[in-house]
Amino acid sequence: MQVNHLSPYLLTNLLMDTLIGSKAAVVQTSSIAARMFGHIDLDDLNNDKKYSPNKAYGDSKLANILFTVELHRRFHDKGLSAAAFHPGTWQPASPRTPPA
Repeated sequence: MQVNHLSPYLLTNLLMDTLIGSKAAVVQTSSIAARMFGHIDLDDLNNDKKYSPNKAYGDSKLANILFTVELHRRFHDKGLSAAAFHPGTWQPASPRTPPA
């Protein structure tokens, strides 16, 4: 949670005046892990009771999504836009054979 969520949270808040002044867009990429594994227990933020790497990662991604939604709600009227999305899967194009 500390690296995956609290670090971007702190950085965003430290830059808030600049972000609002420039009418910036904050785009937060997330992961399907938020839906699959994320369930934040406010009484156990360190996941001491039910730790697993998947749950820890899912919780941090869910926290990112919740933060992004709240960031947009609070600051959109001041010119700041925020959105979260799942980048999805991709497959690079097959290399093309150069013409002979």
